[in-house]
Amino acid sequence: MIKQKIQDNIIRVLKLREEKTLSLLRYLMSQIQNKEIDKKQELSDDEIFQLIRKLIKNLEEAAKMFEKGGRKDLVSQNKEQIKILFAYLPPELSDEELKKEVKKIIEENNALYRENSKALIGVCIKALKSKTDSKRIVELFAKLS
Repeated sequence: MIKQKIQDNIIRVLKLREEKTLSLLRYLMSQIQNKEIDKKQELSDDEIFQLIRKLIKNLEEAAKMFEKGGRKDLVSQNKEQIKILFAYLPPELSDEELKKEVKKIIEENNALYRENSKALIGVCIKALKSKTDSKRIVELFAKLS
């Protein structure tokens, strides 16, 4: 579904001649297709969301490096691209919803939590990675411990 939305938007921006957006969406589509070739099957929406989050993270890191290098033009270009990519992500969980989901996972894996609470971080990240950034999950665990 999200893949189709990206393809439709490629056609739309192609007609509008928005070169920068077109370039970014084509790059995103090529990344999706490369992943599908590696996996030998189509990606689910959750996997595409993960890929988009990874691209956003890479762009944020690049923007920091450009800022250190004094390249304000490239910083603004990366921020524009980040903004475009965020439009394809579902809304993230609120702090309360995230806390509720993590507590639910803790209850389901209570024995593991009592044995080694840090091992449960991976379980939570795997379960919630399509709904929120993994950094938020790790920060929440730090507060709970």
